[in-house]
Amino acid sequence: MDAATKRRVRFIIVQLVYEKHERQEHRFNDVLLAGGLARLKYDIHVNMVRTLLQDLFDRGLVSYEEMKDSESGKVSIDKIKLTPEGRTLVEDNERNPLAEVK
Repeated sequence: MDAATKRRVRFIIVQLVYEKHERQEHRFNDVLLAGGLARLKYDIHVNMVRTLLQDLFDRGLVSYEEMKDSESGKVSIDKIKLTPEGRTLVEDNERNPLAEVK
């Protein structure tokens, strides 16, 4: 995935999580988020969603619970939510042309 696509998908992830929060629905997990992106015609596997979420976490835009299966070593991400910085990114997007997460 090229850098421009990663930026676009990261911002879409932030928007999806924001919209879910605004509707006061249950929080996303990595698999449900990958499904939501698939419905938007993004062909992204769950491992890439995890990578993008980890990047958003490193940037201080999302928080989540990471669980590791002790037998398989597989990681899953649950209870994804936006930080105040993540909410501001979405809410200020129209005024901030640099709001796409780079």
